[in-house]
Amino acid sequence: MKPLSLLKLGAVAALGLGVVLTASAVLAAPAPAGAPPAATPAAKKLTVDSNFGQLVDNPVTNAVLKKLAPALLTNKTFLGVGRDISLRAMAQYDESLTADKLKEIDAALAQAQSASS
Repeated sequence: MKPLSLLKLGAVAALGLGVVLTASAVLAAPAPAGAPPAATPAAKKLTVDSNFGQLVDNPVTNAVLKKLAPALLTNKTFLGVGRDISLRAMAQYDESLTADKLKEIDAALAQAQSASS
């Protein structure tokens, strides 16, 4: 496993938080007067590009991680400051998250979420 730079991980997490805050501000803007009501979007499926914290907190996706990447669920850094970054972003800190492994996890996440719908 590559040595983890907490400063680098923290910067990545802070960047992700900035994007989330910016997107939240845009999404929270009121609709113009007279605009039709927005359709309620279907629940978004979680992927390797979702925040790690979302994957951990969801029982269905957590089960996939337990099966395919159990070491991630015991990594205190990932469970702490790493909650706000994606598995794809984590790949630079964990050699076990190869491109093939990410594809495998992504496919399993999609299958598990479809089965639970």
